[in-house]
Amino acid sequence: MEVLEQMRMLLREKSILFSQYEQETLRLDTDAPEAVEDIVEAVQARQALIDKINGLDQRIAAIGEASSYGARCFRIGKNQCDYAVLTEAEQGAFRDGQEVFAILTRIRELEA
Repeated sequence: MEVLEQMRMLLREKSILFSQYEQETLRLDTDAPEAVEDIVEAVQARQALIDKINGLDQRIAAIGEASSYGARCFRIGKNQCDYAVLTEAEQGAFRDGQEVFAILTRIRELEA
């Protein structure tokens, strides 16, 4: 599989996991005493998702360290480049990275 496509696949998977993390975070937003069991389950689910996300981050970092083009793909996924000079396929990876950042922003707002 091409390096850029691998990066895109991992970024999309990361978006899915962060979306699930966001849903578990929403479950924590309750003051109801009867919701204690739900809260415990949500915290456990979030930890399992963090573990999976950390595994994806390691795979993403490995791509970035494997070659100069891998490093470019890593920067693209982190939105650390000029969108206008990217190829169409690279722009897709940039957008995949933006989706991850958008979800992270929503999670931070929920946890604030």
